[in-house]
Amino acid sequence: PNFIKTKIGFFLKKKNIATNLLLGMINGILPCGLVYFALISSLNMPSISESVIFMTIFGAGTFPAMFLMTISGSFIKEKLSFLSGARVTLIAATLSLLLIVRGLGLGIPYISPEYGETMEKSCCNEHIKE
Repeated sequence: PNFIKTKIGFFLKKKNIATNLLLGMINGILPCGLVYFALISSLNMPSISESVIFMTIFGAGTFPAMFLMTISGSFIKEKLSFLSGARVTLIAATLSLLLIVRGLGLGIPYISPEYGETMEKSCCNEHIKE
């Protein structure tokens, strides 16, 4: 890890297109949770060709958002400059707790609905009952 950190630090200090391209390509190899989910889903496909199509559609679907974030990065950085590290941590912790409470199904309307309620009101379940 120290060797890798040193090399990445060396490339970060250079400010040219070639190093930015190289770091961007290396960063693209690092998958996120959504990519893991897509890979697992593609493994469940009946054939290799369907897996390839699924991952191609997934990539095509995420490309516009990633491209937009790249283009609007400096604009967003200026507008969200009030978010310090502590504020971002607090927001992430609050959202994490909200998702945990929501998943518990405590019966709190709009925050943590019971599983039975949401299943009964589902359009798909009504269709199946017919």
